[in-house]
Amino acid sequence: TGWEGQELVLNMASESLRSLFTPGGTYTLSLLVDGNAGPSISLRAPSKPTGGSCVTTPAVATELVDTITCNCAGWSADELPMTYSVRVEGGQWSSPSFRGDMSVLLLEGSFQIEGRVTDAAGGSAVTPPQGLTVVPMAVTTGNNTVGASALDALENVLTTMGGTGNAAGLISAAAMIAGGLEANPNAGGGGNSTARRRLLASSAAYRMRTRRLLLNSLGGVAGQVSASA
Repeated sequence: TGWEGQELVLNMASESLRSLFTPGGTYTLSLLVDGNAGPSISLRAPSKPTGGSCVTTPAVATELVDTITCNCAGWSADELPMTYSVRVEGGQWSSPSFRGDMSVLLLEGSFQIEGRVTDAAGGSAVTPPQGLTVVPMAVTTGNNTVGASALDALENVLTTMGGTGNAAGLISAAAMIAGGLEANPNAGGGGNSTARRRLLASSAAYRMRTRRLLLNSLGGVAGQVSASA
């Protein structure tokens, strides 16, 4: 926002500037020259995205097995296109995606999930947090290995994150799982210490396949970032 040559530019994508206007309100902008009234224009402040919802399913999920999805649908905005993000309340937002369905990867615990919809002018709407409970992953007692379904579900989530350019979510998920693979199972503290012990209880072969999957997924995102640079 400011003068560019002989033009006065209002950057309505700026949150500080938009906060001065009521969304959808009509305003008259007048220019004073040496205290005298000059030209004026009327403008309508862009509205925030409205009319939709972001729903996280399922409400109860099994860690590393069930696919957790936040689906944002039914939204409309004056300034298109819209982008979508998801986060655990208090955490970082995922990278903006043009797809309204976003995958979330979490270990055992209780969480509050929020969705955010942003229009092309920078206006955003955040949905009320939804409760989500992630329950422990069952480990086969015979040989302490995790079933192939868990690895398949993990691969699907990481592939979706990589395919939608959700580098932030992918890196966060990789760090969380890597921490579970490397953590000291006898160490106390931490909300996911039980989940870490279960990961360590899984077979060496499963852990190696998980590491390869994480490396391949992160390598794909690194390639996308390099190509876009």
